[in-house]
Amino acid sequence: MTRFVRHVIDSLTLLSLLLCMGTAALWLRSYWIEDHLSLSGGLNQTASNRGVLKLDLNTRMPITGPLSWDKRRPSDAWERDGGRFGFLYYRGTGSQTGRHLFELPHWFVILNFSFLPLWRFMHRHPVPPPPGTCIKCGYDLRATPDRCPECGTVVTKAK
Repeated sequence: MTRFVRHVIDSLTLLSLLLCMGTAALWLRSYWIEDHLSLSGGLNQTASNRGVLKLDLNTRMPITGPLSWDKRRPSDAWERDGGRFGFLYYRGTGSQTGRHLFELPHWFVILNFSFLPLWRFMHRHPVPPPPGTCIKCGYDLRATPDRCPECGTVVTKAK
């Protein structure tokens, strides 16, 4: 694996880990405070409330106008159209043909962001000890190159 590819994967892993942790914090916060972010006068909006992320997009309305962020107490009267296990997709009909509503539970987003960091953690390669040190305990063997005085490991010479 080239150095550039390793740096790209490491950067994506770090970004994924940060997004995972941020989503976990937002999940905890969603039970005390509802965060509501809207554009275009409320026609394009994102909200987090009681463990669910809601993304409401209107493709017929261009994303313009000021960005507004509200935080309020979470309400049980939040529009929930049902769905299974917190998942929902709704496509508008009639006069709302451009509307797309997505609802995802926070745990699902956290699970998806955690795959890359977990994979990298499980497949990390151990760093070999520097040359001239004991392979078992890492003790400096310059004074006693045949046997480690710390743990007693016999050093095998490479042919």
